[in-house]
Amino acid sequence: LFAMLFAMATAWADTTVITVPHPPGGAPDVWTRIVAKYLSQELGGDFVIVNKPAADGRLALDYVAAQPSDGKNLITVATGPFLFNKVLFNNLKTDYTSFDTVAPMVRVPLVLSVSNKLGVSDLKEFVTLAKKKSLNCAGSGASSVFVGKQFFHQLNVNNVQFVPFKGSADMNVQLAAGNIDCAFDTTLAALPLHRGEKFKIIAASTETPLVEVPRAALFSAVVPGLTFYNWYGMGARVNATDSQKIFSILKNLRHNKDYQAEMKQRGLEIVISPEHGSQWIHQEYQKFESARTLL
Repeated sequence: LFAMLFAMATAWADTTVITVPHPPGGAPDVWTRIVAKYLSQELGGDFVIVNKPAADGRLALDYVAAQPSDGKNLITVATGPFLFNKVLFNNLKTDYTSFDTVAPMVRVPLVLSVSNKLGVSDLKEFVTLAKKKSLNCAGSGASSVFVGKQFFHQLNVNNVQFVPFKGSADMNVQLAAGNIDCAFDTTLAALPLHRGEKFKIIAASTETPLVEVPRAALFSAVVPGLTFYNWYGMGARVNATDSQKIFSILKNLRHNKDYQAEMKQRGLEIVISPEHGSQWIHQEYQKFESARTLL
């Protein structure tokens, strides 16, 4: 047993880099840092986080795909860079087919938050106002913008101007200041400011009422069938050395009680999926590719 543990530790004596195709502080970054801690504990090596959010994460995929297949370069698999970039762009240098990925490990819903200056208390009042007044709404990343545009498209609301942000932090500062009217973002990013009464969460993309904000309506209450979750996992170059060993550890991590507690604290729902990650992403891609025009 000691010899086996020693062999595993020495196998990861060098630094492993995990590239996150998102800015620091967002849900993918937070989740990755938690996972890196557990990987380091399990394998004994150093796992370093590098954020490469430029070009909606496309440069991150290009970068990792160009690294040696030695198992020392991982990438956070997230909805925008791995799914919506392929929906949006026809001639990507790198897409999800260049990677082996563990099936989605966690998911997090989106919420619609409104500025306190807007003077609305619930989703019904917001929709009524949106049909009468031009609004500036924001999204952090391609998935938030997609869901937001789909939301207003299905409601036949055409006077909303979307302002894209590269990260949640700046967007939520602007929403709290009243410089934008509304925003679509993850619960992980929005809940702390909602609790601090900086702005108000009025609706969620969940299938059932949001536990943290039970008074928030469901998107599906006004747009039937509209539910959505951002999901996160881990990937490596196709056939990268030792990647399957890392993926096996990550799959087992789903059952770790300390990990479960950390995910619950941050509003991240653990996903138990039997599918191979790349196959799952491809199924999701086919689902959203038909809605390309909304992006």
